Amino acid sequence: MLSNMWDLKYRRIWLPYHISPSKSNDKVCCILNRNYQPISNITNVDITTDSTSNKSNLELFGSVVKFKFNPKSFKDVWFKNNIYFLYDDSVGSDVKSIQNYFKRLTNLFSYQHDLISKEEIGMFYVK
Repeated sequence: MLSNMWDLKYRRIWLPYHISPSKSNDKVCCILNRNYQPISNITNVDITTDSTSNKSNLELFGSVVKFKFNPKSFKDVWFKNNIYFLYDDSVGSDVKSIQNYFKRLTNLFSYQHDLISKEEIGMFYVK
C-alpha cells in the first residue's frame, strides 16, 4: 500500500523533501531528504544533519543541481507555497497527499536543470 510505504524510513531517506539554494547562486540547489541530508549521500538514517555544511564535493555530487530559472518562481511545486519544501509530514500520509507530493516532485524536475560537476560544487557549497 502506498501510504504504508510513506510511513517507513524510506520516505525520510530516499525522497526529496527540501531544496537548499546556494548562498552565492539561487539557481544552484542541493536536494535534501527529510533528515536534511544530501539525497545522494545518506550517512545515517536517524540523525538530522545541517544539510550541506561540512560536506565534501564528492559527498554532495549527485545532489546539487542548477536550474535554468530561480526555483522560487516555480508553479505547482512547493507545498502550500512554502518555498523550497515539497511536503509537510504533519499533514499525514493519506493517499491523496502522497499523490500530490509526487505531482509536485514531477513538476520540480520538469523545469530545465543539470547536475553540477564535482569540481563546480566547491564554488557553491564547499568551504
